[in-house]
Amino acid sequence: MDFSKYHLLIIILTLLFIGLSFYYPLANYDSIPERIPTHFNFFGEPDSWSKKNFANLLMGQIITSISLLFMFGVIMLIKSTKDPLKLINGPRKIVERMSIERAELIRKTLIFHLLLINFFTALLIMSISMNSVLIALGQKVTLGWSAPAIICLLLGDAIILVWKSIKLVYYK
Repeated sequence: MDFSKYHLLIIILTLLFIGLSFYYPLANYDSIPERIPTHFNFFGEPDSWSKKNFANLLMGQIITSISLLFMFGVIMLIKSTKDPLKLINGPRKIVERMSIERAELIRKTLIFHLLLINFFTALLIMSISMNSVLIALGQKVTLGWSAPAIICLLLGDAIILVWKSIKLVYYK
């Protein structure tokens, strides 16, 4: 199975968002004051501040990037598995009767939605990273609407993935 042009576009945008989540704070490092927001409440208001240093400024981006790279490794493993039936975790009787075409459709669906989850996660960390800098600079008071909106997209896609997986495995 090869990546489609949509898969490649999602991968490129994900890498771009990860890069921007590092670039923006580093490009503004000298102008950021000595205290930076490091945690936010439910409403996107900073509720914890820390001393400005590279660890406090970039720890979220580093942890998220490692997680996204791990998930991309899982996606590559799923993509490279020869027999797509081995990827399906379902009742043995159902999986044994399943056609290779159906198993391949399940694999394609899984890869697409895992790439979307990576994409939305990278978009979220970029949004938080940029808005954190703006809050530190006094240009914003909260993270704004972008973080909750992206979280809704992330949760929505995860729900769609589960729903499609159940439908594809259990129903014809």
